[in-house]
Amino acid sequence: MEGTGGVVGNGVAVGTGVIVGAGVEVALALTTRVLRLNESFSLLALASFSSLSSLALLLILLLLT
Repeated sequence: MEGTGGVVGNGVAVGTGVIVGAGVEVALALTTRVLRLNESFSLLALASFSSLSSLALLLILLLLT
């Protein structure tokens, strides 16, 4: 049964990566809509969201290992 933890961990990491990726895609779609209204604000929002999501992903990966 050795190695199953690694496989499960990798599966969870891939799953969370897909979820975060989908979230980023939705955020990008939303920010492009906002971009038409207010360019500087949406760029700021996009920058802060991307850094937050990468921090969250790092945290998840650290918790899994």
